[in-house]
Amino acid sequence: MEPVDFAEVLAQIDVETERLGWTMEQRREHLIKNYGKRSLTLLTEVELLEFLQYLASQPTRALDEIFIKTSSKQSRNLLPPRRTTRIPQLLRISTSSRIPHGY
Repeated sequence: MEPVDFAEVLAQIDVETERLGWTMEQRREHLIKNYGKRSLTLLTEVELLEFLQYLASQPTRALDEIFIKTSSKQSRNLLPPRRTTRIPQLLRISTSSRIPHGY
């Protein structure tokens, strides 16, 4: 059996929590609830692998869950904070799809 690279496991946990849209507080709450520990560094190797497996098994949130438009402050607080530093590839406009001037 090949040894596990736990640096890679930790990196993959970060990727999965980002994919799910979890905040650090949400991750911490999950760790406390399920493992009684506040940090990834306190988990055993087995617990780290279990946590990664759990995250990977969760479905990616649908766009309508992420971009809910509501006037309810409580509902807005359930959404992760907006990130304005990265523009998704799907939103980039290629030069061939630009509308000519005069339209």
